[in-house]
Amino acid sequence: MRRVCVDARLYRAGGMGTFLQNILPFLSKQPHLDLALLCFPGDRKDLGKFTDSLIEMKSPIYSLKEQKELAAKIPRCDLFWSPHFNVPLFPIKAKKRMTTIHDVFHLAFFSSLNFREKLYAKWFYNAAFALSDWVTAPSIFTKNEIDQYATIRPKRISVLPNPVSISVEERGEGEDFLLCVGNVKPHKNFTRLVKAYRIVAPQERLVVVGKREGLRTIDHEVRDLVENDPFLQKQVTFTGWVDQETLESYYRRAKVFLFPSLYEGFGYPPLEAMGKRCPVVAARAGAIPEVCGEGVLYVDPLSVDSIAEGIGKLLGSEEEREALIGRGDRHLSELLSSDRLQPYLEVIDACCSSA
Repeated sequence: MRRVCVDARLYRAGGMGTFLQNILPFLSKQPHLDLALLCFPGDRKDLGKFTDSLIEMKSPIYSLKEQKELAAKIPRCDLFWSPHFNVPLFPIKAKKRMTTIHDVFHLAFFSSLNFREKLYAKWFYNAAFALSDWVTAPSIFTKNEIDQYATIRPKRISVLPNPVSISVEERGEGEDFLLCVGNVKPHKNFTRLVKAYRIVAPQERLVVVGKREGLRTIDHEVRDLVENDPFLQKQVTFTGWVDQETLESYYRRAKVFLFPSLYEGFGYPPLEAMGKRCPVVAARAGAIPEVCGEGVLYVDPLSVDSIAEGIGKLLGSEEEREALIGRGDRHLSELLSSDRLQPYLEVIDACCSSA
């Protein structure tokens, strides 16, 4: 029996949360794993489905108090798994450490950070690479980025594509809106998206689902753009955070899904849209082509005109939309037929057994 402790505090946090929601049910069913989870008090009910061994954390994330609490509360175990780069800096009672690095955005866009953010990014990424016995990346793109930007090389690194557990459904009754999902941060590229939307000026509304408040970096430019244009004020809606049921309803009803992000280490939203048979326009950037294959219509995320052309092409032709839905169906079917969970178990076992 192997005792494995996973930091599950980001169970509700965007793509990181989706990753944990896909991997934890699988790990909880492995008879040779004794699973323990770090969690916030509000997640006990959801995480209690996977194990009785829940360890509550109360400190704010990214704080010195958090680091002290991690050192004190992580139990004796064969493996401690950090699902992102915010790793314990102090010694812990784990024989081995594994860390999943979803992307290295803070290193790739280092010049855009302020002085404090630069110190933080360097410190934690270097710590993650130096202290981990094994690092996993969800895409070849992310592994290549680590190779390019890391000043400390991981001891071992494996590319393990994120597990995908998406229910494929028939489309709901469509409504006249375009959908975009993501927290309102600069690299999500909403400013260029809204400018492109303004060029097309369709009758369909633009609905942006994702946090706008409480983020460390917020795209203030897109907010100002919308507030200073009467057409955009009327047509663009920022919903803020919504629960999973509401999000799925948006996917099901949207006419077109838009994903213009400049940088993604994986990117679940386009796949989620495919699962609701919604045609997708996506950026040819980061890991998006690796993840989405031929299932989306690609645009240049740095070109407002290219984004506008993609929007106009799908809105102007039901035939184009239906063809793209078919391509998305085929791509998602291939992903769902592949076993993306077993490789994680193999790496966990290999890490625990490594010298």
